[in-house]
Amino acid sequence: MAYSSIKISCLFIIFGALLSILLVPANAFCKLSAEAELNFVNFDVRDNTNQHLSAHSLTQRYSLLYEKADKIMDGRLGKYNVAIGYDWTTFDTTIKSTSGSENPTASRGHILYRGEILIDPKELPLRLSAYSRDMNRDFFSEDYSNLLGTMSSGNLTGSPQLATGIMDGLHLDSGATLVMGVKNGMTNGYNEMLRHFPMLMLDYRDVLNRDLNSQFPVHNRFSRLAFVSLNKVDNWFHYRILNYNDYINPDNNYKETQIQLGTVDQTMQRRWVDFSNWLQISADGQLTRRNQGASAAGSSLAQNMVASDSFTEFDLNLFGIARRDTWEARTFNNFNRLKEDNGKITYRTTVPLYASGTLSADTGWSSRFSYKDDHDNLNNQFTDVSGGYRIDAFKRAPFTLSQQLDLEHASSNDVEMLVVSAALETTSTARLSRTLSLGASYNVRNYSYSGAASASNFLDQTLRATAGYSPSNQTRWLLSQTARITSGTSQYVNSNILGATVISPQYADPRNNLGVNGPSFQSITELSLYWNPLARLNVGFSVNEDIYLPENAQKSYRTNLIQTADYYGANFKLTSRNTISFDSAEKSTSSNTFNSYNRANYNFSRNLDAHMSLSYNRAIDTSFESNTLGFEEGVNYYYYKTNGMTRKLFEINQAFDHVENSSTNSVITPSISSSAFSTPSSTSVNNLYRSSSSNFSLGAKYYPIRQLLLAAGARYSFFNNLGDYALTYYGAVGLNFRLLQANLEYMYGTARADGRIEKKITANVRKIF
Repeated sequence: MAYSSIKISCLFIIFGALLSILLVPANAFCKLSAEAELNFVNFDVRDNTNQHLSAHSLTQRYSLLYEKADKIMDGRLGKYNVAIGYDWTTFDTTIKSTSGSENPTASRGHILYRGEILIDPKELPLRLSAYSRDMNRDFFSEDYSNLLGTMSSGNLTGSPQLATGIMDGLHLDSGATLVMGVKNGMTNGYNEMLRHFPMLMLDYRDVLNRDLNSQFPVHNRFSRLAFVSLNKVDNWFHYRILNYNDYINPDNNYKETQIQLGTVDQTMQRRWVDFSNWLQISADGQLTRRNQGASAAGSSLAQNMVASDSFTEFDLNLFGIARRDTWEARTFNNFNRLKEDNGKITYRTTVPLYASGTLSADTGWSSRFSYKDDHDNLNNQFTDVSGGYRIDAFKRAPFTLSQQLDLEHASSNDVEMLVVSAALETTSTARLSRTLSLGASYNVRNYSYSGAASASNFLDQTLRATAGYSPSNQTRWLLSQTARITSGTSQYVNSNILGATVISPQYADPRNNLGVNGPSFQSITELSLYWNPLARLNVGFSVNEDIYLPENAQKSYRTNLIQTADYYGANFKLTSRNTISFDSAEKSTSSNTFNSYNRANYNFSRNLDAHMSLSYNRAIDTSFESNTLGFEEGVNYYYYKTNGMTRKLFEINQAFDHVENSSTNSVITPSISSSAFSTPSSTSVNNLYRSSSSNFSLGAKYYPIRQLLLAAGARYSFFNNLGDYALTYYGAVGLNFRLLQANLEYMYGTARADGRIEKKITANVRKIF
């Protein structure tokens, strides 16, 4: 291993020396760069069960890259940009544990290169650009070893970060594009002659990925050849051949041929043709033939090909946009025919239309229409027709008025659905009052559903009224009342053909979001107060009463009390959120919850800031009670040195958090009768569970110079009691120059519960030349 490393290093140095000799001073941009990186990790862990793990890993990376870019004939012919280099990585890892030992090692070399050239003669009607590159560097995979087991999953010092493999391989991306035809800037008269000939473009791309040594091997290749011709104005002709080969799993292979004609340019951007000053049209058609599976690559595994994955598809698009002073309309029509090799033929037609406009200065409207039809030669059929409109009127009056109507009819082989929805809404404007606002809305939706096994008719109505009052600039009251009434039987709606509204409930229970059958009534009343007594103080109070009365489920009553407060100062911020919920239902079941979150941030000066937060959550129901208390605080101190310019000299960070949980679960157990004639009884037993965790951390960072960092710290964690603790220390030294980075870190952690002791040393050096 050592001899191999020395030999490769010598070859690397010789290669770099040869490149440096070949460098010739010129006006072109030239750059020779190199990089060396070493990383060492030592990880040791043991516990009081005689389990032991000791491992260390050394990784090395060396890379050399030469780059050059210049113009060809002073830019009259074009330009180029080339780069070539080599990347070599190696690692040596040793893992020893009570289960055994192993020594994974590997070395990989990877050629880096990039070549880009542009041939663009100023007086010739052609432009050629080509490229080929593989600049992907290898990287190490970590901690893939069965010997690590649970000994490496502790949270004292983090993961071991041991190198166990190299992700390398070939990732080659190549391509070329040739464009011939009319070109701006030519002054030799060629454009006058060439404008009678079509513009031609030939584009080729090839992507190769091969990495057979990784944990998940990859070996595939994708190539695409495209021929594009511009015939008249914006009428483009495309011919594309796509080929994908998966050499590991040939069943993923496919070969695809595409022929496209229409207003789609060489960059696959849609072009619009102006028929007049208010009408634009865009149209194209595409024929696609795909051969899927092993046979696409000519493999003998053709019998594994899934016939339905190979198909012939035709797409026809007709888009239009019409604009006038008072209205606008858009349509995006599509027709699709898909023929699979198993004989199935599917036809899809989509005709949408969207229009909007204004009737007057205070009246606007919008409408939509959509027709979708899917059917095949196996007698599967799905048709969906929908449409609707919306009118917003009286925008300048004391009250606005909006109305909306939507219709949808969907049908398949054995399912038919009709949905009718309407809405009416009115709101007040400033013409009525600047202190009083009123609003009301009514929404109704009717579902008619009939299937082979069932049928339903469901009506959903929602009535909402709102009122707002602002007696002053500091106070605003809001009152809203919502009543929702449902009748009939709701169920899930589905269809036989994908693309339809599949498994969509007509109605969702607001308590558990499950489909429910039968009528129901829901009333939601909410009163809110927003108060701004001071310039930076915002206080809010809200009371919400939610009554839900279903016919075939439990009746539920829920009350929510919400309080919010925010105060912003020049150097501090206070936030408070408190919520109380009372939820009761039939059969003597009820639950109450209380949630509180409060946080304070204060910046004493540029050198000192602190924050503190307190949260409390309590939940009580018939048989369960839980309490969660959380506390968090942190202080940061920064010291700056001013000597011509200001820089940070050191900082101290302290943080503490504590979480305490308790829960009580009531379990009813039957009592054993002492006599055969006695009545059995039951006993309620309360099970109490308590847990807590706390973390205290203290750290410091010292910057003797701007590029040097010295850091040290400790973290103390205890669980349930002070005797059950975990303690972690760390120290670090870091250098950060423009061409040199280095760091050394040591961590030591111990846990009282299982006697676990973790030690971790990490060292890293990276030099750029």
